[in-house]
Amino acid sequence: MLNNYSSWIRIFLCVFVYCSVLTACDESSSQNVNFVLYANDKPVVCDQSFDKTLPWRLDQVWMYLSNIQVKTNEEWNTVSLSDNQWQNRGTGLIGQYCRDSNDKNWQLAIGVTKGKVQAFRFSIAVPFPENHQNPLTAEKIFDNSNMFWTWQQGYKSLRLDLSNDTDAWAYHIGAIGCKSPSVMRAPTHECRQTNKQC
Repeated sequence: MLNNYSSWIRIFLCVFVYCSVLTACDESSSQNVNFVLYANDKPVVCDQSFDKTLPWRLDQVWMYLSNIQVKTNEEWNTVSLSDNQWQNRGTGLIGQYCRDSNDKNWQLAIGVTKGKVQAFRFSIAVPFPENHQNPLTAEKIFDNSNMFWTWQQGYKSLRLDLSNDTDAWAYHIGAIGCKSPSVMRAPTHECRQTNKQC
């Protein structure tokens, strides 16, 4: 078992969010935000243990980011994202599947209006209109079977899978209390607990 996993995972996730690195913070209209996953003050690398006392390795980690905002000229403004396989207008998918070196993305391309970027914030969540869509016809960033539960439950907003030589451990966050006639039907109202992480 992962000893003290409740407190450990909270630390792990906080480090994940707050050690994000913002680059290219100039006054151009398009800027990149690069993310780096850290544990114990070191970047996390696939297939390597975090430290000698914690022999767990990263299998995969993904999170959907939405409500992305930057602070310029002392004001917070929502930014748009360029459309590509990892992001659409308002949502981006960050993370990596360690068994596939091509299945990873650690960067967002954001549009910034004017001014130097002073701060950056987001929610770890899939917006309700996109959370319960048909995965067979969804945009590329939502065509990730590792992140989909059912039409009723929607997508995982965060997935973290670890393993060692004898065990595996998973931590998944998503909406719960979603009401619809069946698991194959999307709800018409937001779920009881959206479990958004800000």
